[in-house]
This record gives sequence, C-alpha cells and structure tokens, in this order.
Amino acid sequence: MVFEYISGEGTDAKSRQRWARVKADTETAVLGLGFRDAYELRPGFIHPMGGIAGRRRWLRWLYGLTAPFILSFKRLSGA
Repeated sequence: MVFEYISGEGTDAKSRQRWARVKADTETAVLGLGFRDAYELRPGFIHPMGGIAGRRRWLRWLYGLTAPFILSFKRLSGA
C-alpha cells in the first residue's frame, strides 16, 4: 500500500511555530508506519477553482492578481 500525505510548505521539526512542528511529527510518523511507499507533498500555493473565493479580501485580490500567471503556466506546461 502507498500512502500520500499533503502537508505544507514551512513544515519543520525545529520550528518555533507549533503547526510546523506538528506537521513534521506527522510526516515522520507516516514514514514509520510500514507502508510500501509514503510521500509527503508540500504545496507552496494552491489556486482555487470553480468559483471558490477566499474569505479574506486581500487573498481574493492576490488570487485575481496571480490568475494570468497561473493560466500562462498551465498553457506552457500542458496541464
């Protein structure tokens, strides 16, 4: 069996922030469970799709600002 865990950028066992330490501990625990393979994915950016909008105004503004770059990247990468 293969296990995939979506963690997050900034995960670090020695971080001063608790969320980063908890995610790092979880990644370590998943690797030790004995799966054939285990992968931790650390996305640095997730762009919402299908009309989903963030609750914070600055985040909606950021998504609007980056949308042309995301579309260009998708076209260039063939995704």
